[in-house]
Amino acid sequence: MGYYSAWIDVMNERSRAYVRSAFREYYHRNEPVLPLKFDKREWGFVSFDLPGMRRHKAFLSRQEAIDYLKGEVPRHAYYSSAIYHDPAAPKMEDKKWEGAELIFDLDADHLHITTDSFEEMLSAVKKETAKLLKFLEDDFGFSEEDIEIVFSGGRGYHLHVYHPKVWKLESSERREIVDYITARGLEIEKILITEKGRPTQIVSSSSWGERLRQGFLEFMEEISEMDEDKAIKYLTHLRIKDLGVQRAKKLVEVAKDDMLMGEIKKGNIAVVKQFPAGIWRNIIEERKKVKLGEIDEPVTADVKRLIRLPGSLHGGTALKVTALEIDQFKNFDPLVDAVAFQEGEIIIDLFSESSITLMGQKHTFDPGINEVPRAVGLYLICRGLAEFRGVVG
Repeated sequence: MGYYSAWIDVMNERSRAYVRSAFREYYHRNEPVLPLKFDKREWGFVSFDLPGMRRHKAFLSRQEAIDYLKGEVPRHAYYSSAIYHDPAAPKMEDKKWEGAELIFDLDADHLHITTDSFEEMLSAVKKETAKLLKFLEDDFGFSEEDIEIVFSGGRGYHLHVYHPKVWKLESSERREIVDYITARGLEIEKILITEKGRPTQIVSSSSWGERLRQGFLEFMEEISEMDEDKAIKYLTHLRIKDLGVQRAKKLVEVAKDDMLMGEIKKGNIAVVKQFPAGIWRNIIEERKKVKLGEIDEPVTADVKRLIRLPGSLHGGTALKVTALEIDQFKNFDPLVDAVAFQEGEIIIDLFSESSITLMGQKHTFDPGINEVPRAVGLYLICRGLAEFRGVVG
């Protein structure tokens, strides 16, 4: 999604005033997590009343930033990934760029995740985020102290890398990182040892070789757990060149043979004869590379990007933009842990039947007037699916 959504165009004045009052209440009770070197960042804000973004803002003190949020009550709050000598300069060339953290933005829209369930969508994005995290730790050697994970408050996650070596990277160097983790330009032949044109071993000493080995094992183990007919149907539906029914049967036989699987675990892939070459690409595409999406790749290469402020509210959902340490990420449930308004009920006028899971409970409502938990109502209003009618009690 862009910096702001079109819901402001359809939200009536009463709904807008209520959402803004709720946001004001939140900012008076909760302080944001200011980024490293916050006084050298450019800030940007989207208001409840005016279109577009107010940019080229800078704060000299923590209290100044907090007071601004309390006083202005923005609908969306952002800061630059870059640090500048003069972040408030109205022209980019006058800001004098000094460096930037490395940022990845994984968003369900950009990943082409298609589901009507917000819960399933967020789960799918979380899996891609976990894969990216593993790349950053295993392949690039970044430690937990170098990385911050942020739930965007909307449809995905941001990963921030603060290691000293990334601050001065140019756009082209950041794009090379993207190419590596997305396997763009990866020559599979260079990580396979072949004899007479047939792969016999995987060069697991390389990072991608080890990932390919793991992917191949996962692929074969999944097949071994299926009954034969289901496994053959699954394999033939992959639409891989030279993988017909007969070769699919051979693959299933190998997968269900403990002795042959033992050889594969040792790295001997020659036991799978007439193995279709397209399987290797399928393993990389579907299992091991990170699906960043066509929008995120420019985000990572952009050394002046604006990104959401942790601790702020997302104006399209009323959920918290939530900063997480790595050990918190595994058990993090955004539809529970990022809910900003835990108490109270409001009355809304719902435009159509809607369903949302929040605070561990699935809520389904018919069109028309409904009494709903405050967090649910704010979510539906912010998404442009309902209007505010009143407070219960």
